[in-house]
Amino acid sequence: MRLVHYAYFYEEKSTLITAGIDGCFMFELNIISKYEPKQAQLLDPEGNFFQAELGPKKRLEKMPLWIKGLKVNEKQNIIFTWSQLKACFNDMDGKILFRYKQLTTYEDYITDLLVSDKYKYFVTSTFSGSVIVWKLQKKKEIIHAFNVHSKSVTSL
Repeated sequence: MRLVHYAYFYEEKSTLITAGIDGCFMFELNIISKYEPKQAQLLDPEGNFFQAELGPKKRLEKMPLWIKGLKVNEKQNIIFTWSQLKACFNDMDGKILFRYKQLTTYEDYITDLLVSDKYKYFVTSTFSGSVIVWKLQKKKEIIHAFNVHSKSVTSL
């Protein structure tokens, strides 16, 4: 891994998820201590009496290189990442759920992505100012496109 832009710690499985220019990876975080990890943290907040090491790296399936964004929804057990034109949705074990190519043009790029908690939709924003609502299913389908912003939409 050369450069990590995003990192997320999934506490339930002691997993570190990283994303950057080499793609997206998962690492198991192993705590070496005579106590349970949470107990060790309480007893020794400076970390003098326990060690942590990363397990082997696991590449997430079908993930594009040069990740532009990473979000994790633990409630839905989904990791979603995006590059300039693509978006990938993986489960918390790294297996691919959905993969979408060419969500925007080559002159434009995705700036943010948001997934609905209750419905099967996701929303992308772009550098050119578009906000697009997509159906979260195997086949790529636009529900609605908002093209009224005159400047880049950087956050959803």
